Amino acid sequence: MKSVFLISIFLIIYTYLLYPAALFILSLFRKKPALAAQEGELLPVSLIISAYNEEAVMKEKIRNCLALDYPAEKIEVIFGSDGSLDKTSEIIERYAKENRIFRLYKFDKRQGKPSVLNRLVKEAKGDIIVFSDADTFLDPASIRNIVKGFADPKVGCVCGKIELMSKGKEIVSESFYWRYESWIKGLEARLGFVSGAAGGLYAIRRNLWQDIPRNTLIDDFVISMRIGRDGYGVISEPLALGREETALSSYGEFLRRVRIGAGGYQSILLLAGLLNPFKTLRSFEFWSHKVIRWFAPFLFVVLFLASVLLCAGGGFYAAVFILQVVFYSAAVLGWLLQKVGVNVTILNAAYHFVLMNIALAVGFFSLICGLQKVTWRKAEKFIRRDP
Repeated sequence: MKSVFLISIFLIIYTYLLYPAALFILSLFRKKPALAAQEGELLPVSLIISAYNEEAVMKEKIRNCLALDYPAEKIEVIFGSDGSLDKTSEIIERYAKENRIFRLYKFDKRQGKPSVLNRLVKEAKGDIIVFSDADTFLDPASIRNIVKGFADPKVGCVCGKIELMSKGKEIVSESFYWRYESWIKGLEARLGFVSGAAGGLYAIRRNLWQDIPRNTLIDDFVISMRIGRDGYGVISEPLALGREETALSSYGEFLRRVRIGAGGYQSILLLAGLLNPFKTLRSFEFWSHKVIRWFAPFLFVVLFLASVLLCAGGGFYAAVFILQVVFYSAAVLGWLLQKVGVNVTILNAAYHFVLMNIALAVGFFSLICGLQKVTWRKAEKFIRRDP
């Protein structure tokens, strides 16, 4: 039981603390190269957006695309309306008649985002494929900045930076966990391999595209990690900015995390080649940042049960048991206070950390029971509806 206790606590500490520390030390010996693309080097770009029932944001998304600071002759915007039942297709068609950079592909029945992407990439003409979501609004210079990363021929994928907005105005990306994750990805980028892109804004070289399985749950992660698995650099560009609304409720965010969790476990099989320890840095990051983290909920349960059995002996085991009780009590208190509209930062952090790990565990069982579908329903967000 002591061995189980020690292994569990070590893996938890490793994935959350020791791995970032190791990245920091490694990054000190490797500087991120400065890339400067000239105006004449701007590559042809295809901006691809899969949409399902997005009429609430589609006008604003199209206007956002028109405001992008990129030569009109070098960019096309391809929409895939995935069996939309609202006015999504009509809105896109109306703008496509007025501006030749837009193209629309309509799917009569909902296919799921992976199938839509497989089709749209085949229709794309650009050397660089930029992926975005209908509810992600891009900074005018985002495409220009993301393309700069491809000045290095060894780079196969460039990830943008997503800022989360709450209720249309409050940026919540300054939360501790968000800053912590951004810091880790920044360190990974300096080593040349970011472990996974955010679907709201990332780009790949078109000639590196491989069709993804129709049932892929987190397509952005699988697409970008495949490119890294094949030996190409996957970097981040913090000046390529996109903004998204957060879910209106904790429940909506919880469902999103469940889907991401299920997709994470699924991707272990889809990216099995990265489990090979001889992939060196890429394998190191995949195991440390993702695989162990995805199994952390079960490690926390094992650790707590082991602590219960060992705490009677006092000393270190008892101290760890008490710390866990205090932490989980803080999470429950944070949840209760949120219910009455009271927010205490440290209690909120504990609550959201526990909620995130519960969502991962639910995602695991959702996947193995076949309950998680590729055609998920988006969480409701605070979105301004255009007239």
